[in-house]
Amino acid sequence: MMRVFKNVWFSRFAHKQGISDTALVDAIVRADRGLIAADLGSGVIKQRVARPGQGQSGGFRTLALYRPGICAVFVYGFAKNDRDNISPDELATFRKAAAHILSLTETQLAQLIEQGHLVEVNPMAKDKAKDKDSIKEPALAYQTERVYRSDALAAIHETMMGLHGIGAISKQTLREFDAACLMPIEPMLPQRIRALREREKLSQPVFALYMNVTKHLVSDWERGVKKPGGPALRLLTLVEKKGIGALMD
Repeated sequence: MMRVFKNVWFSRFAHKQGISDTALVDAIVRADRGLIAADLGSGVIKQRVARPGQGQSGGFRTLALYRPGICAVFVYGFAKNDRDNISPDELATFRKAAAHILSLTETQLAQLIEQGHLVEVNPMAKDKAKDKDSIKEPALAYQTERVYRSDALAAIHETMMGLHGIGAISKQTLREFDAACLMPIEPMLPQRIRALREREKLSQPVFALYMNVTKHLVSDWERGVKKPGGPALRLLTLVEKKGIGALMD
């Protein structure tokens, strides 16, 4: 029996855009009939999903990892006016992920569902616009500690973190996904940290509160007495890329 899932990233996306489980199942039924918008190879397909109350042409493009008649996992989506397509590097990463995800056992799928990394699509249930609080989030907290090359790569990396958590992929394989998905973290010189804080119009004590460190440590960073590393450096990189608001999401 065909089973359809969505990963955590896609669950949030579908909730925000009002995409129902019925619409997702319909997209896979069409795929099983050979009506695929684009076969991207190695188990990755692109399928159109209509906006609520509208047609497919002006709707969303979704990426699913697809094994005909067996399993489909929606992993990423975007509106046509947001981007034309995913990049070659993103596609290569999705294809690599498909090889692992589409070979999961029933036991492993059950583990991923239990831990919140996958949600099984259920069109028989009442199509519900779930409250954000009702979407089960994985136990792993990586949103604020990592900076991704793109939201598409964030979507698939979150899922691969889940596979590693249940032992479905090795640590070495996860490192390969890290290299493909994560922005390299470069050391930050004192003047760069100060310029970042001043860009955000924050005093040292307030900036320290956002960073969850002491004001004395922020002062040490800006004077070159100490160097930020590990989680602190990742958070600084995140703020540099997305602004201080990223720490409040």
